[in-house]
Amino acid sequence: MGFDIRPISHIFAIIEGKMKNNPKKREIAVAAFELFDKKGFHGTGINEIIEAAGIPKGTFYHYYNSKEEVALEVLSYYREKITLAMDVILCDYSKDPLDRIFSLYAQYIESYIKKSEMPYSNFASKMSQEAGEEHPRIKDQANNVFFDIRESISECIKEAQGFGIIDLSFDSRMLAEMIIYCWEGALLRMRGTQSVEPLFIFEDIMKNLFLNARSKM
Repeated sequence: MGFDIRPISHIFAIIEGKMKNNPKKREIAVAAFELFDKKGFHGTGINEIIEAAGIPKGTFYHYYNSKEEVALEVLSYYREKITLAMDVILCDYSKDPLDRIFSLYAQYIESYIKKSEMPYSNFASKMSQEAGEEHPRIKDQANNVFFDIRESISECIKEAQGFGIIDLSFDSRMLAEMIIYCWEGALLRMRGTQSVEPLFIFEDIMKNLFLNARSKM
């Protein structure tokens, strides 16, 4: 089942649906999302969001009390998009569980190849790193995206263990976290090298990881 899994592909559609009767608030959320991704949370000022959204300052404060409130709402939409995108692939029970995980990342990689500049790819990770202890609610909301991804992949690994594909001695959550950490690292290297080669290296490492974890039964 092929589809564009990039978070940007439907994140604005989700915002549109949630705020279809509130175009001003929608413009604020969209502008904030783009600015947070490009400049970071701390690098983005409320005045920049207001200017990008094309609304008066009073309109911003009618809907939000702070920049943090906008960030929390945007992260909730991002989380919803990620969950919907993953479920399409990871809940496709016509495939074996490991093939579903491989398909998930294969389609991510395909999306990167089709578009040389990949915006919004690790939005939650960047927001979590920036938030630190100063903005615990943002950090928690961003980390929830990670937890959702981990649990979805972990469930596939557990299913594979139930089928005797993966050795039961391996912790499914630890394997899932290892995959996510490797993927995040590959994204950083891709941005640094301006090449998709790190993503293919990740794909090989992931498959070898599961090969080594296969059941000896």
